[in-house]
Amino acid sequence: MTTLQYKNETYITAGKGPCAGAQCYFNARTSEVLTVYQAICINTGPAFSLLCVPGNPALQSVFISRAVLSGLRLEDKLLVLPDLTDPARPRAVAAWLATPSHLPKTTFPKPVLANKPRPMPKPQRLKGVICFVAKTGTFGRILSDQQESLFVAGSELAPGMALRLGTRVSFTRVLNPQGPAASQVSLSA
Repeated sequence: MTTLQYKNETYITAGKGPCAGAQCYFNARTSEVLTVYQAICINTGPAFSLLCVPGNPALQSVFISRAVLSGLRLEDKLLVLPDLTDPARPRAVAAWLATPSHLPKTTFPKPVLANKPRPMPKPQRLKGVICFVAKTGTFGRILSDQQESLFVAGSELAPGMALRLGTRVSFTRVLNPQGPAASQVSLSA
């Protein structure tokens, strides 16, 4: 029997929901029915992530706060219980992570507790060479070993380090609004 835990109550699967991506769960004790949706994480951020319910035009953008479920990664699959009181900005009030083997059956034995982050992978350190330095010396560009040009701000340099042409560095690649950038820059062997 497939079940969900929500607010200390157990809900059993009751079949497909009224629209695309929906699944109904029934609480035998209270007779309450929950309509949850199979969703996928399409964007992550520091305060919230953005989910999408494939095939459901009304739920192409569902916001989920870190208070509900933290540590989401792109393309994570989950069941989500949305609050639809503001149709222009639906938000998740509860969510359960799923593995690919769970989704076809919609089997979720254990809910993910709010504020229990999953470990994030350690950022990969890349290497490159400083190939441009502004006249002011406050920013420049790094050419990575993968031949990608990245912006570097002087504030991202290790203490005591300065931007100098030809200096070999290691760094973490990040995206800022202007494009790829280097973060946590330090000298490399």
